[in-house]
Amino acid sequence: MNENGEIYMASWNGYVAHHDAQGVVLNTVSLSGNLTDIDMNAAGQIVVGNRFGDVYQTDAELLLFSVFSAGSESVFVAYVPVSATNPPSLSGSHSRKGRYITTTLSWTSDAPSVDVYYNGVLIDTYAGVSTAVYRYSKKKSQVFYICNAGTDVCSEEYIAN
Repeated sequence: MNENGEIYMASWNGYVAHHDAQGVVLNTVSLSGNLTDIDMNAAGQIVVGNRFGDVYQTDAELLLFSVFSAGSESVFVAYVPVSATNPPSLSGSHSRKGRYITTTLSWTSDAPSVDVYYNGVLIDTYAGVSTAVYRYSKKKSQVFYICNAGTDVCSEEYIAN
């Protein structure tokens, strides 16, 4: 079913039908026999499987379709939602006192947790907070960046020297 309440169905007889919200058939496309499964993603793309392992892809208008073989019988087909996260945004400030640099990092991320890297090495993982303070000798280069935890989706670097 799409956001307008229109229904899509796969028939064992080999066709996919598009019905309006009242059940009136708007369009059909013939694929092959023994259709067993159907799914639609948020973009209106439809995937259909049959009991012979064939997978069909079409759009909401049912105008064009492509097919490939999954190589086994009774294939279950479904779209898996992808949660693409944007790179985190990192800002910072630092101050020098004696031989140390104290760096305060602040970030925003749409991921549930972030990994903090110092000079390319993972040093912390945070969930539910958006700031951290670090104190290191100013004799070392101090390059910080953060990534959405467990990924390589990372912020720009913050250099505290």
